[in-house]
Order: sequence, then structure tokens, then C-alpha cells
Amino acid sequence: MSPWRQRKWLILLSAGLLAFATLVPMSPGQEELPFPWFNCPYRQLTGKPCPLCGSTRAYIHTAHLHLEDALELNPVGLIAYFATWGFLSYHVVKYIRERREAG
Repeated sequence: MSPWRQRKWLILLSAGLLAFATLVPMSPGQEELPFPWFNCPYRQLTGKPCPLCGSTRAYIHTAHLHLEDALELNPVGLIAYFATWGFLSYHVVKYIRERREAG
């Protein structure tokens, strides 16, 4: 697979993740995900929270600009959200440059 095709998939994946986080309904102060069918497998097996516990909720709160809630849940989610934007931006620029060079 050519590099620009791989990059296209990375762009789509990143954009999809950001869009999903934005579209999930999350109110300020909400602690639970709005998915009753989704439970953390680690917590189900051990009964204990893992080190990344709360990062999915924090990622979604960050997408809704509930930054205080995101920091309270897990700062990793907040960092991951902005890292996804950086990753997406970098790969979009590289994709455009590669397509121009390919003619």
C-alpha cells in the first residue's frame, strides 16, 4: 500500500474518532458514558479501576469543552484529545504534500 493511501486511512480514523467524541451526548458533570452496553473489561474482571480509568469519558468531555470535568476524570483523556488533533493536522498536511508531488 502506498504511503499516501496509508495516510488517508490514518486521517479517516482520526477524524472519525474526533467526530464520534463530539457527537456522543455528554453533559457537564456527567460521570457515566451514555452507553449501557459498554463496560470496562478490566474493571469487570478485577473489580478495580485501571490507570486509564476515566480517559474515555475525559476524551469525550474535552470534545464538548468540559475541560474541568475532563481533568477531574483523567488528564490522559484531555492530552489524548489534543494529540489526536495534532496527529490529524500533521497527516492532512503530509497527505496534501504527497498528493501534489505525485502529480
